[in-house]
Amino acid sequence: MADTTVQILNRILFATGKADRTKLGAAAQESADTGGFLTTLLARRLIGPQDVMDVLLNEEVHRDLAELDVLSHEEVERIRESEFSILQALENYRTPAPARPAPETAPTRPATEKSEEVHGRKMRELAEALSATGRYRMEGTIGIGGMGKVLEVQDLSIGRTVAMKIVTPRGTAEQKEWILRHFQEEGQMSGQLEHPNIMPVYDMGVLQGGIPYFTMKRVQGESLESILEKMRGEKTAASNESQHRLLQVFCKVCDAVAYAGARGVVHRDLKPSNVMVGEYGEVFVLDWGIAKVLDRALEDSTVEPVLLEPAKAGRTLQGTVTGTPWYMSPEQADGRTGEIDHRTDVYALGAILYEILALTPPHGALAPEKVVQRILTKSVVPPHIRAPGRGIPRELSSIALKALSRAPEDRYPTAGELEEDIHRFLDNRPVLAHVDPLARRIAKWLRRHPVLSASLTTGIILGGLAGSLGVLSVHYERREAERRLALEIDYRDRARRDAEAEAARLLLDDARSVFEEAEVALAPHRVALAYPLSIAPGDWEALGPERAPQIPDEDIRAIETLLERVEDLAARAADREAGAGEARELSARALLGLATLEIHRAREKGRLATYPAASKRLALAASAAGTAGPLAAEIEHWRAWAGIRLPISVRVQPGGGTVEIWKIPANGVELPGTLAGAISRLSVANLCFLEDLELRTEAEAAGLLVERFVLPATGEASRDLPPGDYLLVFARGDFVRTRFPLRLVREFTENRHIAFPLVPQENAPEGMAYVPAAVSLSAKGDRWVRTSGFFISLREATNGEWMEFLSAPDGDPSLRPKTSYSKDASADDADLWQLFDLGNHPDFKRLPVAGVSYSDVVRFIEWKNRGSSHVYRLPTEDEWERAGGAFDGRRYPWGNSFSESLTNMRDTRERVPHTTYDPVDSVRDGRSIYGCHHMAGNVAELTATTGHGDETHISKGEGYSGSESGIRLDRRENEDDSDRSSTRGFRVAASLP
Repeated sequence: MADTTVQILNRILFATGKADRTKLGAAAQESADTGGFLTTLLARRLIGPQDVMDVLLNEEVHRDLAELDVLSHEEVERIRESEFSILQALENYRTPAPARPAPETAPTRPATEKSEEVHGRKMRELAEALSATGRYRMEGTIGIGGMGKVLEVQDLSIGRTVAMKIVTPRGTAEQKEWILRHFQEEGQMSGQLEHPNIMPVYDMGVLQGGIPYFTMKRVQGESLESILEKMRGEKTAASNESQHRLLQVFCKVCDAVAYAGARGVVHRDLKPSNVMVGEYGEVFVLDWGIAKVLDRALEDSTVEPVLLEPAKAGRTLQGTVTGTPWYMSPEQADGRTGEIDHRTDVYALGAILYEILALTPPHGALAPEKVVQRILTKSVVPPHIRAPGRGIPRELSSIALKALSRAPEDRYPTAGELEEDIHRFLDNRPVLAHVDPLARRIAKWLRRHPVLSASLTTGIILGGLAGSLGVLSVHYERREAERRLALEIDYRDRARRDAEAEAARLLLDDARSVFEEAEVALAPHRVALAYPLSIAPGDWEALGPERAPQIPDEDIRAIETLLERVEDLAARAADREAGAGEARELSARALLGLATLEIHRAREKGRLATYPAASKRLALAASAAGTAGPLAAEIEHWRAWAGIRLPISVRVQPGGGTVEIWKIPANGVELPGTLAGAISRLSVANLCFLEDLELRTEAEAAGLLVERFVLPATGEASRDLPPGDYLLVFARGDFVRTRFPLRLVREFTENRHIAFPLVPQENAPEGMAYVPAAVSLSAKGDRWVRTSGFFISLREATNGEWMEFLSAPDGDPSLRPKTSYSKDASADDADLWQLFDLGNHPDFKRLPVAGVSYSDVVRFIEWKNRGSSHVYRLPTEDEWERAGGAFDGRRYPWGNSFSESLTNMRDTRERVPHTTYDPVDSVRDGRSIYGCHHMAGNVAELTATTGHGDETHISKGEGYSGSESGIRLDRRENEDDSDRSSTRGFRVAASLP
């Protein structure tokens, strides 16, 4: 069971949108402590190292979450006390540390002690420490690692920019001693290994305040890990050019490792994140902190060996495990450190080469303990079989496998010989790890010698003119060559089939093993899972908690994690001919289990899941299981149960108009013809802009139009629809065309009765959307909300409107927009338009008005209502969310996926520099389902909903400085009625006549 700190970390990661709740919960259940939890998350790539620094170690984030009541102040303090454990887990992920003995008598001090911290030091203190050297000046921060920072500093003595690494000695006295020793060894090792592909160390020492440091070359570039991650995201076959470039990078890494090996040094932690590739093709191998200096004398070497201080060189690591699991050799994984030599690094290089080729580590992205187990017991699947779509040459596949041999004697003896085999491949020469057929060897020879091959071809032709006497001999040789070719093809086919069979066997072994775990976890809950089949499909949702069979949340999450893994392994095995039948059956059983869990989750504790997800899994299960047998029958039974259609009733006055029912796709839709260029707009807008895009014909052809019918004169109709999300569009003559989004789920019935009046166009305020009465899901997705019909402005209130208000005969000049923000710290309530120089902006009047308080807005609305036939007001919080499109619990007006191009917020402005505000009618594709602009970003908006204190009201969203999580529809802030902000404005609503 997870400890309290793990539960807090879990909540932080979920609240900040860094990881999925289900997968976080599963990882938490598997982990007994903080280190294990973070190691599991990092290993499974549910989060990245930067997420740890940006969220888990960011006190500003913790304070924000405390203000939102996500964390208590006691929990914030608990995280601060656990900082060392978090840093240690991150460091172990990047560079796992050797085991350290527990201190016998050394006194311990709290991990939060600040006297020697570097992470806790303000940048000003670091800048002062650098300045005190008389040599260095702070320029900025390059990055933050698990145990320190890398700073960008100016070396004033020679006028160049360098990278300075400083260390964080935190924790117990023993821990601090180990960290400092680790850091000193890294600096010494890197400084003594003088090679073009090893990061040079310029200087090493201690700053004021006892901060150890060393300086290095400042390289502009990215890590090999980052390059591979981008390639994984592209999911395309490797081009010859990109493959050749990465192989050249790999050769430089091999060259650096070979040089270090000649000096008696084994790196022991080679991995893509420790390889830096510069903008101009420079390649550097980093992080020599856990490198090992071999004890034996280098009698045959002509280079000087690396020497450490005696206490460090004699330190024993026997029986410990060092290295990163995904790139670790068997002797490292088994703790046999006495067997570590140059071939240990060869294995890690083979793992890097494998990932360059297949874009996945040799043993997959499993949890560390499972990776170690596979390294010790399983063979590596050849990369050309693991990634058949990447066109990996067999020669490179064989080179990687030779380097990854479990027995050190079967690997390349040195990194230099591995590099030489790569050069042989690049030069079209035969490689040592792979024997080509004769014909292929000849073809390579001809490619290497184009001039000779042309001469040879000419000679053969001329010789053929005089070869009539050798016809019989040539005929015999041709027949013999054909026979050999047939044998060679047969041999290669058998070898391919054998390799495919081995890959399928390995995948099936894993799938069976995980499925057995899932079966054990499922056993106590089989009766509960089958219970829905014993009652009528509408009664299941009506069961109260006291009558419905209960399955603990943690059990559901754990079983789901196992079944998802089974389905993934089985699907990959099913792609191969060998063992495909068993793989499809395992896949079907896993999908069936996931579907039944989904059906249980749908009615539990008010969590509003939908059955289409279960129905889709059941359809996939049916496809995998076929049509015969008990499993197929069971799947069909569930499909019949889950495929119920739900009734809706419509009562709209006046009747006689047309109704269109459109299906809203969950993740966009593949559409034909002329729609190809507008797919993103259509899927993002969730069909609400069909009129604007003139794409109705193509959308109908794609099957998105469920039905079009005419309402009878009574205005009443009923339909049965499968569970899902829909957009109903009502149209009649001179009445406002009305959109009505609808989420149909089995467990909620009150929103199925659609009743509202159509509004004559002459009664609709100009520039406002009609939002009819409805019951819909809140933006947070945790409750159903009933709203009456209302109008809401399509755009935020503008500077132009506010100027008109100020210019009225009784206008009050003191209500000009103001803000407390100013470059002058002593200034209060600065004039916003002057401060931001907005008066000279070409679109000044179309920009949203900001810097106005709730009290100011009340006076504006009073002025706007004078002589108007409409009653204007601010929208309530629920109305604002409904207008933003939150009928289905979506995060943003356009859907659930964040897109910086659809909003004006912090990330957008960093990439496309422009003024602080965007015109209120810009970013068309980011509109809500009712056509409202900028309900995410630009400015936060005041509402009529009272806050948590006297004279306070709620604002929604976040403005131009907002973050990805801040601009979500469920974001709310408590605002004082007199407060003004440059990031907050408003839009008006109006009641129905």
